[in-house]
Amino acid sequence: MKKAILAFSLLTLLCAAASIPASAGTIYTSGTTTGNFDAWSISGNFAVTDQFTLSKAADVTGITFDVWLFPTDTLDSVDWGFGVDKYGGGVASGTDATTAGTLLGENKYGFDVYQETFSIPSTLLAGTSYYLTLYGASTTFGTAYWDENDGSSTGYQLGTGSIGTYDCKNDDGCGLSGGETFKLTGPTASPVPEPSSILLLGSGLVGLAGVIRRKLKA
Repeated sequence: MKKAILAFSLLTLLCAAASIPASAGTIYTSGTTTGNFDAWSISGNFAVTDQFTLSKAADVTGITFDVWLFPTDTLDSVDWGFGVDKYGGGVASGTDATTAGTLLGENKYGFDVYQETFSIPSTLLAGTSYYLTLYGASTTFGTAYWDENDGSSTGYQLGTGSIGTYDCKNDDGCGLSGGETFKLTGPTASPVPEPSSILLLGSGLVGLAGVIRRKLKA
């Protein structure tokens, strides 16, 4: 009987630990939005890619980026890809609809700047360098431009080369800054337990402690 109770308590403890959900958080961010410096087309035949480095393996489930749109225009979907080479989707790729974007304001060029978010299938990336490529953006009537923040990452546009400067052409890899604004999200490595999970875990520990105490007295 005591063995059965002990096994039940251990099972309760394991179930409690397994039920603690992973919280969603920021895996990588390329920096803050500028909205007034420059932006590059990801519509039509244009593609823009930006290099980033992960310090450790991460499960990416969402992408957030900033886009310039003509007034009253909306972004409906975008093609995306992760690769180890520029413009490559060799690691993962897809086409996903964006959620209703958050309007950040109108910039000095008369464009509306939106923060757009879309979910992607769970994509496990190792801790190394990759390129995120956005292209094939579908809008209501106009062109979508990926916001440039001139961050520490390196960005390129297909047919133009390094962006952030007009001195580098034909993808010659000048390595100059010109990064685009984006954020990768997914489960964090250190999830915060919900109160109900903590209570369940606590009940398992209490039950297990009681069984062990009674067994020692026997």
